[in-house]
Amino acid sequence: MIAAGDFNFDYDFKAQKGNAACDAMMEGGVWLWLKPDPLVDSNWTDDRDNPGTDRYSGSILDFVFVANGAKSWKGEADVIVREGDFPDSDKTSDHRPIIATFEP
Repeated sequence: MIAAGDFNFDYDFKAQKGNAACDAMMEGGVWLWLKPDPLVDSNWTDDRDNPGTDRYSGSILDFVFVANGAKSWKGEADVIVREGDFPDSDKTSDHRPIIATFEP
């Protein structure tokens, strides 16, 4: 099984920790996170006090997880950074795309 997308787990790079939902997903070792290396901020939220500044820089909301037989595959995940993708605007998404590659 492969699960990918915006899980809103608020994984903080400095703390090396996500929120309680992230902990629940990882509990018991059923799911394995294909953690990007390096970690890249995957979402943009305007800071109301400092327009043009990301309120949650240094965090990731978008993940690729594997379970069951897919855990034995050689897999990698990355956040795709494109020129001009942030800050968020009416022409860009507030999330960067993620990509996963596998060798079963």
